[in-house]
Amino acid sequence: MKLSRGEKLLLLATTVALVHHVDHVLRVDHSGWPFLPELTPFTFSLIIYPIFLAVFLSRSKPWYRVVGRP
Repeated sequence: MKLSRGEKLLLLATTVALVHHVDHVLRVDHSGWPFLPELTPFTFSLIIYPIFLAVFLSRSKPWYRVVGRP
């Protein structure tokens, strides 16, 4: 299975986002639910992972993908 350039960039972005969120969790005062009992912007930023997963899994149906152009 060969990945396109866009898919490679998506995997890179996912990796960077994951490392960033792990950093916030390790610095306990910078995270939120599900690691702390309060909702914070951190909680809402976790929505990016299902979005990345949906984009990556829709690779066989390119018409589902959304491309932004300048």
